[in-house]
Amino acid sequence: MHHHNTGFFGLARDDCRIVRKRQRDWKFPAEGQRAVNNTQMKRIHTQHEARKQFVAAANQNDDDHGPVDGANINDVD
Repeated sequence: MHHHNTGFFGLARDDCRIVRKRQRDWKFPAEGQRAVNNTQMKRIHTQHEARKQFVAAANQNDDDHGPVDGANINDVD
């Protein structure tokens, strides 16, 4: 099942409204499209996890001055 695969995010027929494509124009993505999308999703996930760790560490090490500007660890999911 591709629709439960994070690497397929944005490529499923139900994702058309997210990526602003007409659902009736949707076609099952080719292997190359799926590979590129999977790589992009992994990169986004890695960046997100790194940011969460950075913010958590910065907030833990800087408790005297409050949270890092614009970064509330509770807002990062």
